[in-house]
Amino acid sequence: MSEMITSYIGQMSAGFFVRQLIVILLLFMLGLCVNACACGGRMSLIHMLLAYPVGISVYSLTGFILLVMELPFNRGSVTGICAAIAAVCGILALICSRKAEGPGMTLKERIIAIITVLCIAVISTSGILSVSASNDSLYYYWMYPRALVKYGYYKLQFDVFLTDIGQTSATLNTLPFMYGFNEAFGIQTFLGINTVFITAYAMYDKAMAVLDKKKAALTTAVLSALLICTQPFIIMLKWAMSNGYFMCFMFITVYAVKAFEKGAGEKDDDVDGSLLITGILLLQMSMLRMEGIMVALTLVICFSMLGYENKDLFTVFLFPEFLCALAYAGRVFYIGDVDAPYTFLTPKKAVIQLAAIVLVSVYVLVFRGRKFDIAGKHLKVLLPLGLAAVNGVLFMLNKTLYIKNCIAFLKNISNRSGWGLFPMILIASYILVAIVTCRDRDQKFKMTYWDMCFVSYLLATLAVCFAREDALRESIGDSGNRVLMQVTLLAFFAAADHLIKLVDRDR
Repeated sequence: MSEMITSYIGQMSAGFFVRQLIVILLLFMLGLCVNACACGGRMSLIHMLLAYPVGISVYSLTGFILLVMELPFNRGSVTGICAAIAAVCGILALICSRKAEGPGMTLKERIIAIITVLCIAVISTSGILSVSASNDSLYYYWMYPRALVKYGYYKLQFDVFLTDIGQTSATLNTLPFMYGFNEAFGIQTFLGINTVFITAYAMYDKAMAVLDKKKAALTTAVLSALLICTQPFIIMLKWAMSNGYFMCFMFITVYAVKAFEKGAGEKDDDVDGSLLITGILLLQMSMLRMEGIMVALTLVICFSMLGYENKDLFTVFLFPEFLCALAYAGRVFYIGDVDAPYTFLTPKKAVIQLAAIVLVSVYVLVFRGRKFDIAGKHLKVLLPLGLAAVNGVLFMLNKTLYIKNCIAFLKNISNRSGWGLFPMILIASYILVAIVTCRDRDQKFKMTYWDMCFVSYLLATLAVCFAREDALRESIGDSGNRVLMQVTLLAFFAAADHLIKLVDRDR
């Protein structure tokens, strides 16, 4: 009997392995086609690295749109739409590539990249790398996606699934049930490894701007080794929850927006198309968790300090956010009439989200870049102060709850609820940078784009966790602690950016 069970499980595991491997490769190819079209056929390594996150985003957002619009959500509809997107983008990319000028990846480099992708996909789905799961993993990100595939539309009986879960997290996790395997651990593991490569590429790019090739490679290797040994980073990547996805997508989006800034506003088709990639990534990130839209708005304000035009920031980032937020709120609270006793997203919070998007849109379209835009000239100072003021208002509304949340945050960090030595290393890095820069009379410590995104996220997190309406607690698994841990990669890179500059001082 035991031999029969072992044989049966072995056959099932082999089938699951192959199907998940194929799905990963297809998601990569989907994103590759979209990116090739967006960059006008001039594929670079960064477009290749972003292919898988974009493929995941296209699939997840396609499923979300179908569900919100009450269109059939099944294997045929999702596969057909994604295949059509890939085909159209692929054809346009081929047409554009014939007219493309400038450097791009050679055929040899593309073949090496695809072989590398295949090897990483095999490792990700093989079970060699361990994963972690909890009750929420199975309840929110296994049971709910399975129900979505079974019914093919939003049911009123889904209840808190509709108000407590980021919907692109749910549609992303329908992949196993849509295509015949049992879980999405390989999907998440591949994204984690992909993100490590993107981070290493970003650090090497930073280092090459100030160091010679040998020092840049060594600095990148040391920082990358430190990153993959960082405890909260490892926990986020291995834990089958939406937090790991959110951490990866937030960093990837923030990096891509900065990377594609070169040439912004110069009417360059490559830049404009690449900006659309970041729009897809940001929209995916914002829908991964219920508080994601507020985080996305905070990041868009940070993006406004870069060289993009007002219309680009509005059409690529803000307008899609408004449409999705409005459509989902209407679907859940107006059409669906969901009224669960305990929910994170409520009609009141949905209205606040929409109002916040409108306010940021007004700033971008009316005030940004004008002579009377005082805020824009001092954004690095005013945004953190503004978020601090919001936290001050929340403190006045409910002092007890706010203080309990702050104490929970401090206890989680100081008692190492999954944080390890990372907070101390981060603080020590900034102290070192401050000391070195203060000793140099010619230069002072300057708050960078990365610092701004990092600090703004921390302040936004305090405000967002207040919206949970019950106190956070000291635990590695507490939602507030997990939300805070999502900043790990962003914080690491912000510190690494300064440390790379310190290496340049010693040349």
